[in-house]
Amino acid sequence: MNVDSIRKETERHAEAMKELLGQLKTHILALPDNPRINRIAPRCFTISSKDIGSNWSVEHHDFKRQYELIVKELEACETANVFNKLQKIISESKIVTSTTSGYLRTNHTLNLHPDVVSHLRKLANMPPTNCPACHGEREWAGEGIKAICYFCGK
Repeated sequence: MNVDSIRKETERHAEAMKELLGQLKTHILALPDNPRINRIAPRCFTISSKDIGSNWSVEHHDFKRQYELIVKELEACETANVFNKLQKIISESKIVTSTTSGYLRTNHTLNLHPDVVSHLRKLANMPPTNCPACHGEREWAGEGIKAICYFCGK
């Protein structure tokens, strides 16, 4: 057994993984923006009061910012754990971010918008949690992305 060949193979796999992760991050950042907002600038938008719902947080309605935070979380974890981290973010529907200022460290929990979670579930080939036809939270029968809603049958 040649140790040098093992090192080269490990480097080749690391490069391939780095390229795949770059493609994943690019794909996440290209996911659709919130159709209910009118984006004026990268960090500025307007939204109708009827579309705000119960969460008045600006972060909750800024899909592009949520995608950026997701990518930042994926970049922070080890390469081998990226898929597990993405699945955790999707299943919990939230991101916990930390900021450090001097000796003070603060954590902030951002609850992801349900549409963002839906886009991520589709990206990860996970079945939707809500029926696309009736938009209700229903039990799903099926495997993977193919599912049948018990309530409306679609």
